[in-house]
Amino acid sequence: MSVKHTLLALLYQQPMHGYELGKQLMHVVNVEWDVKPGQIASTLTRLYEAGLVDYDIESVDDAPDRKVYRLTGAGQDELRSWYLNPEVRDYQQAIPFISSWC
Repeated sequence: MSVKHTLLALLYQQPMHGYELGKQLMHVVNVEWDVKPGQIASTLTRLYEAGLVDYDIESVDDAPDRKVYRLTGAGQDELRSWYLNPEVRDYQQAIPFISSWC
């Protein structure tokens, strides 16, 4: 699973800001998958540039304004397509020695 599709799936549930997405990501995936906040931010930027997410600016009294991201129609289509078309890998090519066992 990619960070891209994980973020899209989380945003499918509800709009969230970057920090919130990072917290949710750690709750729903293995804690050994170390996704840095910078990776989340750069992925959100790419998703926005691709038209898969949009955001609203939310004002907070005692903190800087934050972007609250939400899926667009194109983001929902991308998530649906990813979900319905699983990636099939050729493990014999990825790990050559397995073919010698067969």
